[in-house]
Amino acid sequence: MTGKPTYEELESRINALQSDVAGLKQSLEKLSEKERYYRLLLANLHDDILVIDRQYRITDANKAFLDTSGRSRKEVIGRYCYEISHGYREPCSKYGEECMLQEVFETGRSASCLHKHAHSDGSKILCDLILSPLKNNADDRVTHVIEAIRDVTNLLDAERKLSKSEARDRFLLETMAQGFGIQDENGLFTYVNDKICKMIGYLKEELIGRHGTDFMDEVNQKIYNQQIVKRKKGLDESYEIELAGKNGKNIAVIVSPQSIIDIDDNYKGSFAIFTDISKQKRFKEVLLKGYDRLDRRVNNRTRELEVKTQNLEELNTALKVLLKKRDEDRIELEEKVLVNVQELVVTYLEKLKKSGLDDRQKTYVDIIESNLNDIVSPFVRGLSSKYLSLTPTEIQTANLVKQGKTSKEIAKLVNLSARTIEFHRDNIRKKMGIKNIKVNLRTHLLSMQ
Repeated sequence: MTGKPTYEELESRINALQSDVAGLKQSLEKLSEKERYYRLLLANLHDDILVIDRQYRITDANKAFLDTSGRSRKEVIGRYCYEISHGYREPCSKYGEECMLQEVFETGRSASCLHKHAHSDGSKILCDLILSPLKNNADDRVTHVIEAIRDVTNLLDAERKLSKSEARDRFLLETMAQGFGIQDENGLFTYVNDKICKMIGYLKEELIGRHGTDFMDEVNQKIYNQQIVKRKKGLDESYEIELAGKNGKNIAVIVSPQSIIDIDDNYKGSFAIFTDISKQKRFKEVLLKGYDRLDRRVNNRTRELEVKTQNLEELNTALKVLLKKRDEDRIELEEKVLVNVQELVVTYLEKLKKSGLDDRQKTYVDIIESNLNDIVSPFVRGLSSKYLSLTPTEIQTANLVKQGKTSKEIAKLVNLSARTIEFHRDNIRKKMGIKNIKVNLRTHLLSMQ
């Protein structure tokens, strides 16, 4: 039977325990310091971080994840990862989605995958997940998984847009009306579109990897080499050249190049648009020949016209003499008419007016006198030349309107209804172009004298 420890033994044990406690305390302080360090490191990572145990429960989350998901730490810690990230009641693998957590727990190897995560507001983002195992040092068993989450929604959208843009650009290149080709720094074709293949009659595989000068004769090779020297200096200018077609015929093209220069100003090749101008050149040649023929015909015609012009000038001189004689005859005739009207008609009208006529007869005489004046006045001549479409009745009505007669008065004088006279007045306005214009018909007629 062991006896009771002595005081010295108890004191020694106490000292040993105090030493162990001090060491343990120091170890705990170091461990606590490391924990603070790693927690601070975790909190300041830019990627969203979750720590998940084997039951899929979240045991830790950094500030970035809380900010992104719009949740507090209290709302996240202890909850299932599929509940927080997806809003599911069971692991996401049961919903047909790929989940790498189980694989990492079983294999102890890192894994990655793409997942759609849901925020607290219901919005969804596409995430790139990197899952790393946390192992127990004692048995190398995976106890937790660190899940690094990065939002790649915008990145994937950009990739899709870029892919669509590239597809669209390729479609445009393949369907454009001009030839298109890309050459590397050694002058070898790396890309050609269908149009340039049709232009010179080669397949794409017959052009790719070939040098541009392989499709030119010596004259055009010289032009091409001069342009390449300029292009390497960054001087891109269009030029005309002829390409040798597979059928042996040359195809005239306009080359519109663009140098490809890297960030160090090194020439890395070029691309160019090839516009087929063979038809235009042939058309130009036809036009030039046609122009020569036309020029000869114009010269011959000009000489003919010069002769005819001389004849016409002589004829014109004779016509001027005849017209002058006609004007003199017209003036003489007008003077004779005026004299005859005055002597043979107006004189007797004056006598008739003094012979005791009644009012109706006087009116008729006034009308006859007025019409005679109109016949020999510029008004009737102007009226008949400018408004030939007026009927005799309309001319008669126009004369009476000019004299200031109303429609009723005119109707009595010519034995027609007032409505008929209004119809004639309307036709006169229409034919004189004043139907919808606010102008007095008598004033307009008087202005024509």
